[in-house]
Amino acid sequence: MSGDRSPDALVWPGFAIGDLEAARSQPGRHVRPRIVTFHSQQAAEKAIKAALVLAGVDPPRTHDLNDLRNRLPDGWRVKLSPPDLGRLSAFATDSRYPDDIAPVSPIEAATAVRQAIAVVRVVREDFERRGVPVAGLEPR
Repeated sequence: MSGDRSPDALVWPGFAIGDLEAARSQPGRHVRPRIVTFHSQQAAEKAIKAALVLAGVDPPRTHDLNDLRNRLPDGWRVKLSPPDLGRLSAFATDSRYPDDIAPVSPIEAATAVRQAIAVVRVVREDFERRGVPVAGLEPR
């Protein structure tokens, strides 16, 4: 990797955290499951793209989370955990367009949030292991 890419890479986790906040229900606030799953997918996507930028890889315009993380060099823990992000990837478009809407259950939404939390957490840990502090990031 040429040059310090951490300032560019740190923009992405702020967006990931913002999407994760949008996905997580607050007490007394109902959010439709399709909205929860969309924002969960977006949080995971932006976290992985942050890792790509830090690794010196230009992130492609794709929503396929497995493809994105497979582009990372070896040594990134997010490449392995969670093991399969295929269903979470599908929520990028499944929940946005009326022609594609399939019912999303509250259980699917909760699972999507858990996966997104896991991805964001592992990417944050990967950043820290590489000497890039992310503790004080604000959501964007």
